[in-house]
Amino acid sequence: AIEYSTTVDILEIDLNTGKGGVIKCGASPTYIKRGDKVFKLQSKTMPLGILKELDAEESSFEIASGDICIMISDGVADSKNDEKIVKLISEFNGNIDTLAYKIIEKAKKIPEKEKKFSKIGIIFRKPLYKSKKMWYNTSVKEIP
Repeated sequence: AIEYSTTVDILEIDLNTGKGGVIKCGASPTYIKRGDKVFKLQSKTMPLGILKELDAEESSFEIASGDICIMISDGVADSKNDEKIVKLISEFNGNIDTLAYKIIEKAKKIPEKEKKFSKIGIIFRKPLYKSKKMWYNTSVKEIP
C-alpha cells in the first residue's frame, strides 16, 4: 500500500498586538530575527500521515517592531543546512527580498539526490513605525 505524508506549518499573528503562534506537524523551524539575534521555533513532531493520530505542537511568540519572520519548507531547511541558514539570517541587514534570494541560492546548492521536498520560503517584517499597513515587504519565493 502507498502511504502519503505531509508537513503542516501554520502561522497566526494578531496584527494589532503582535502576538502570534505557530502550529507544526513535522515542519521545518520558523525563524524570528530580532536585531542581531535569531530565535528558532521548532517542534519534534511527525508529518501528518505517519502516525494514526494528529501529532502537532504549538509555540507562542510576540513580534516586535523591526522583527523579521522567516518560514521555509523542509526542502530548504534540513538538519545539514540549519546552521548555515541561522548564520545567513543572523548576519543579514537589508532588504528581505535579498534575504529570500540568498536562502534560495543556498537551497539550490543541495545535491540533486537530496532534492525530494518542495523548496518554498515566506519572509515578512513588521515595520519600525506605526502605519495603516501593519506588515510589509512580504516575500514569497519558490525554487524551480
